[in-house]
Amino acid sequence: MRLIQDSAAQAGHASATRAMTVSPPPAHNQLDLAKLSGMSRDDDIIASVRNAVEQRFRALNDAIEKFRGEMLGRGVYQSSMTLLGMHRRCIDGYREMCTAAAAHIAEIEGEDASRHADSIGQILKDMQPRVIELFGLTERGSRSSGLSLSMAAKERTKLQAEMNAEVEHTMRDLRLGIAGGMNVKKRQQLYINNRGGAGQFAVNSPGSTQSIGRDQIATTNEFSSLVQVLTDVRQQVAQAELSSDDRNAIEDAVTAVEREIVQPQPDQSRVKRLVLGVGKLIRDVGVSVAGQAITAYAKAQGWM
Repeated sequence: MRLIQDSAAQAGHASATRAMTVSPPPAHNQLDLAKLSGMSRDDDIIASVRNAVEQRFRALNDAIEKFRGEMLGRGVYQSSMTLLGMHRRCIDGYREMCTAAAAHIAEIEGEDASRHADSIGQILKDMQPRVIELFGLTERGSRSSGLSLSMAAKERTKLQAEMNAEVEHTMRDLRLGIAGGMNVKKRQQLYINNRGGAGQFAVNSPGSTQSIGRDQIATTNEFSSLVQVLTDVRQQVAQAELSSDDRNAIEDAVTAVEREIVQPQPDQSRVKRLVLGVGKLIRDVGVSVAGQAITAYAKAQGWM
C-alpha cells in the first residue's frame, strides 16, 4: 500500500514539474522575426525607389506627349525625324530613371546600397516594356509616309539594347559601391558651415570639394567651371515656375553631377552623361537661361 502511495506521489510531482516547466521558444523563431522585420524595411525601401523611378517615367511620358503633339502639329509625325526624336527622348528618360534609382538608394542606404543591386535592376527592367510602349510607332509607320515599319522595328531593337546596357551599368556600379555618381564606400567630400563666423581649413586632396556655408562651393579640381554652371542652374531653377516633380528631377540630376566630380578619380564619361542629362531636363521644362549655360559648357568640352 505504501509503495502505491509513493508511486502516486512521485507521479504527481512529475506532473506538477512538467506543468511548471515552460520551454523557451526555439532560437530560430527569434531569427525569423528579425528576418521578417528586415524584409519589411527592405520592402519599404524598394517601394520608395520604385516611386522615384515612377516620377521620372511620368516626366518622360509628358515629354513624349509634348513632342508627339509638336510633330502632329507640323504634319511630320510619320517621319524619320519623329522616329529618331522619340528614340532619343526615350533613352534619355530611361537613363534618368536609372540615375534616380541609384541616387535614391544611395541616399537611403549609404554603404549598404550595393546589396540592393538586383532589386534595383528588376525595377528598371520592369519599366522597359512601358518605355517601349511610349516609343510606339509599331503600326503607324508606312512606306508612303517615309517611315517604314522595318525602320521602326530596328529603332525599337536598338532602344531595347540601350536600356539593357543602362541597367547593367547601374547594377555593376551599385555592386562596386557607386550609386548615383557617388562612391558610397569612400566619401572624400568635406562640408564646413561657417555661418557662425570665420574659419580656416585646408584639404590636401586634389579631388576634394569644400562647401562653405549654405550655397558656396569651392573646388580644387578641373571641374571648377562646371561647379559654377551648376550653381547658376540652381539659381535659375529656383526662380522658374515649375512643378515640384520637375524641380525635384532637376535637383536630383544636378546633385548626381556634383557627387561624381568630387570623386578622387571622376569618371569623365559619366560626368558627360550626367551633365547632358541635366541639360535635357532643363530644356524639357523650358528654363532657357539655365539650358544655355549647360549647352555652352557641353560645347566647350566638345560634347555637343
